[in-house]
Amino acid sequence: MRRTTFITALFLFAFTAPLFGQDVETTPQDHAKWRALCYAQAVGMDEKATGKLAASFEAGELEVLELRAQVQDLEARIEAAMAPYDASVEKQLSKEQRARLAELKAKGWKACSEPCPPPTAASCAPAEGKACCAGTKATQAKPAPPAPNATLE
Repeated sequence: MRRTTFITALFLFAFTAPLFGQDVETTPQDHAKWRALCYAQAVGMDEKATGKLAASFEAGELEVLELRAQVQDLEARIEAAMAPYDASVEKQLSKEQRARLAELKAKGWKACSEPCPPPTAASCAPAEGKACCAGTKATQAKPAPPAPNATLE
């Protein structure tokens, strides 16, 4: 039980820590740790085994570093192109809705084009320093990973 608590705490920290800063730069090591934590949570690994996985994933993350940069550039271009449409839509909101939206934006919310996960949904997608849909990166809704030591079908 203690191992599960540690892995869960580490997992939650790894995925929520980037949400506190808008422009957090993530490193290949961060992505490797997050990927390893997904595996660790899914199959119930201890801290030492999780560290070994992260080390293995780091080489792959170094290989895809340029691709991740291209994705970030494309996302920025999409957001820039959508900005006039966001402004147009926001003019259609009521005074109360605009006030609520301003409050959410102050907390890091950004509009997104993908479905937003429910606030309680477990996801292996790191926030990558980008707030979306009330502070989480938009991803296709994924089922929560199985509990450690659960039987996989």
